[in-house]
Amino acid sequence: MRYLRSDGRVAIRRPRPADEAEFVAAVRRSRDLHHPWLSAPDDAQRYAAYLRKIRGRDSAGFLFCDRATGQIAGYANISGIVLGALRGGYLGYAAFRPYAGTGHASAGCGW
Repeated sequence: MRYLRSDGRVAIRRPRPADEAEFVAAVRRSRDLHHPWLSAPDDAQRYAAYLRKIRGRDSAGFLFCDRATGQIAGYANISGIVLGALRGGYLGYAAFRPYAGTGHASAGCGW
């Protein structure tokens, strides 16, 4: 697996179509953590739409992975990306069970 960055315990990478089943299962397993603040892609169609959205010019998406297992521990999105002199965007992130509270998302966002 090619990671964009890692610290030995946590690594970040871009989401891929092949991640659909694992991502959707993690979202469903973690609904009680995220509701009502977050509505993550929880089926194949929504995951495909998510991938299209984060491939756009003004959005980006990343997965936080556990290096020991390779499992998806959470994810982050940057939306409303503005380039040029302003350079900004909005960050949203979430951890999935069983990684919530383990620092995986914090480490991933800290880079």
